[in-house]
Amino acid sequence: MEYLLMYKDIKVFRFDIKTREIELLNKDYIPICIRRKDGRYTFDSVRKFCSLRVLSMNRVYCKEILTSCGVEDQSDVNISIMSRALSFRDNYWIKSCASKENWDSVNLYANRFSAQGAQVALTGVVDTIELGDKLYTGELCNKGTKPKCYLHRNQEILLFKVETVDEIKSEIVSAVIASVLGLKSPTRYWYERIFERDCSVCKILTSESSELVHYRDIMSYHNEVTMSYKSSSYHFLMSLDAEQFLLMQIMDYITLNIDRNRDNFGVEMCNNEIVGLYPVYDHDSCFKGKGTNGIYFPTGITFHKTIQYLKSLQEYDLIKKKVSIAVAYFNSNEFKNIFIKMKSADAYELMLRRLRLLY
Repeated sequence: MEYLLMYKDIKVFRFDIKTREIELLNKDYIPICIRRKDGRYTFDSVRKFCSLRVLSMNRVYCKEILTSCGVEDQSDVNISIMSRALSFRDNYWIKSCASKENWDSVNLYANRFSAQGAQVALTGVVDTIELGDKLYTGELCNKGTKPKCYLHRNQEILLFKVETVDEIKSEIVSAVIASVLGLKSPTRYWYERIFERDCSVCKILTSESSELVHYRDIMSYHNEVTMSYKSSSYHFLMSLDAEQFLLMQIMDYITLNIDRNRDNFGVEMCNNEIVGLYPVYDHDSCFKGKGTNGIYFPTGITFHKTIQYLKSLQEYDLIKKKVSIAVAYFNSNEFKNIFIKMKSADAYELMLRRLRLLY
């Protein structure tokens, strides 16, 4: 009944699921999602960590994934224990106090994980998966609602996500826009049909040395449930990595990205230290917005007012030259030819109109 929350091979805390007791072992490695300024931790901290860890119950094929992995008790804590809480986001995991496993023997970056689990997650076709001593899956801790999975290929780990062809094209062209602006992001997305499903594909950017902390966790630490340009968490990101944070908001305005929610961006951690904004990702909802009067989640105001606010900031001077160069390229025939292979000519003209506000 006793388990350890681990960060690689560092013991963070011990907990007992029967007595609900918890013993803090290393306060410096408490996950940000449950970190408390008062330093008080209870079994509720365990439950919160696990609830933020496991797959969403409204995820497509959630039932099939759980069935395939033999999960009967669908509590967040039990799912986390069964999956060892292994995730492609960071280096935290859970093990029994009696286990002799170490990080090198379980981490998903260096060890074989279940291709069967990946196929079930992507297609919903149920097959029994044996999660034994040497076979793991990150699918039980893969967030989001769409069918998606991770697969090894040529010594790389790729993320496959089932999307419409139009959404895949949005991912592809948005990656180009991010690159031109100077944003850190996957180098490219591409289309691939696998298991009879249309998928967007990219190489994952997380690794043992580069971890993702979702913005949801930053908000939780700042005790905030909504975001605005006046919030503590917004200003934290401005002080942490103003250039990348501003460029992300510029990109979302250009593409009318309506899905930059608290789980669709975050910060990067290296060696247990926050080092900057995490490379931007998940752009299938770009170009779905109807206009610049829609509310933009990170600022809590409209896209149009967001740009006006950003241009009033002293930090905007950091990116003016990059934005100017990018805008010139977006107006070029070279980019137009790239764009209209993916989206409509009307979408391109509307984008050009939005660019004028950046001048």
